[in-house]
Amino acid sequence: MSDVSRRELLQLAGAGIGVLADGSLMAAVSQTSDGHSGSGKPVGPQVFKLDLARTAGEISPLLFGHNLEHTRRAVWQGLSAQMLANRKFAGTSITDRRATTADQGFIGLLRSQGEPGLDGVAAHWYGIGDSWTNFYVDDEIAFAGRTAQRLDVIEKGRWGGVGQEGLDLLAETRYEVRLTLRTHFGMKARLRLCDSTGRETYFQQDTFWSANEWHVWAADFTAKRGDPRAKLEVTFEGLGSAWLGAASLLPADHFRGLRQDVIGALKEMSVPVLRWPGGNCTRNWKWKEGLLPLDRRPLWLASVSKERRLRSSAPAEHYDGSGRTARAGGQDACRCSGCVRHARFCRRR
Repeated sequence: MSDVSRRELLQLAGAGIGVLADGSLMAAVSQTSDGHSGSGKPVGPQVFKLDLARTAGEISPLLFGHNLEHTRRAVWQGLSAQMLANRKFAGTSITDRRATTADQGFIGLLRSQGEPGLDGVAAHWYGIGDSWTNFYVDDEIAFAGRTAQRLDVIEKGRWGGVGQEGLDLLAETRYEVRLTLRTHFGMKARLRLCDSTGRETYFQQDTFWSANEWHVWAADFTAKRGDPRAKLEVTFEGLGSAWLGAASLLPADHFRGLRQDVIGALKEMSVPVLRWPGGNCTRNWKWKEGLLPLDRRPLWLASVSKERRLRSSAPAEHYDGSGRTARAGGQDACRCSGCVRHARFCRRR
């Protein structure tokens, strides 16, 4: 075989001529139309020989995989088992106002999502008892990140609170509910799951909270029938202020906050690794926040193309901080837990 210089080797590699054999890179000098190599030296036919009995090692199946994407609903209502949107009661997201004219490229305003309503209720939640309850997205007393949902009940004997609708409950399925809350004075609290009309109650639990510190309220229930438009409501009774810092609703069979049916689909696809974060995520991701306890991790703002969304089900929602790979059925479910790009899986299939 011909000896070639580094320059010639790079030229040959660019032309797609080269072979890896016996642990060394051997290359044939390409022949030009006049029978000469790129160096001007005459060349003849070239022969390559591969010793297939010799191996230089194994290619790890983890070398290639799939990319995780945090946009749209690839995580929430995708890989994540979390059923609540904006579960940490984030406040206003910032609208990007760059390049709003034609000569600047007319990117336009990025849609600002996650803004609280005019009544002071966090995005994706609705107020209950607004005639005797004042609502605020509080940026002074917060649990996860910069804000919490505050409500002041100003009439004695009245119940005020917040709720979220459109929750898809499956029949004979057990669910886990977890709330982080605090009250300024002693107040009664009620956790309720009901139908869209509020007439049929699937689960209800009452308790009493005080001491002006954060408490965790955990409960579980089994849905007796399916309802794709169920509601979760958290209300308080008694004069005083209450704060909601985090809320969670998960099917009890979740795997570290991930959906078992989607993990099963990933195993069928033989996905060795799900890589996260992607390129769009790096500008927003703060890795230190992923080391906090699960419900303490702040929401983060994802900016992609013409959308801007608050993410309450980021991959860090499912990472336990141990550095271990999440595994299910002997196969890797994810490396840091994330999502399947542009894939949506129906819970009712």
